[in-house]
Amino acid sequence: MLYGEYGILTINGQGGYTYQLNGGVNTDAITSKETFTYTLISSDGGSSTANLTIDLHPQIAGSVNDDSVHSTAYDDTFSMGVGADTLVYNLLADDNTGGNGSDIWSDFSVAQGDHIDVSALLVGWNGSSDTLGNYITLSYVGGKHRGVY
Repeated sequence: MLYGEYGILTINGQGGYTYQLNGGVNTDAITSKETFTYTLISSDGGSSTANLTIDLHPQIAGSVNDDSVHSTAYDDTFSMGVGADTLVYNLLADDNTGGNGSDIWSDFSVAQGDHIDVSALLVGWNGSSDTLGNYITLSYVGGKHRGVY
């Protein structure tokens, strides 16, 4: 058994595996994909190393209240329901998306007061709307707003 940050990986003798998420894991606490590195060694001494990545990809649903949820490293799908909801993006990794996946918020509504908080991703931004495009890209694809942060 291999213990990861969010669960346990068990590998059987035939090379198959199972992954069991730890009890009580809050989806807001998932900030990265679960990656296990392994090495195969042949009888002649040759070896090969690879990674097994477990994609936990949560489906996040809100309530009838004003919910606040956090994006994760996955391509999250949000359905937040009614209320003035907030989706928060944090800096999860040092890459062009801040470690966040490409998310879809299926019922985003300005009329209900929904908003997206990307302030933690704007490290080094000078506050000028002229340079905001260096940090955020929004598009409308297939009837849905898409964002890249």
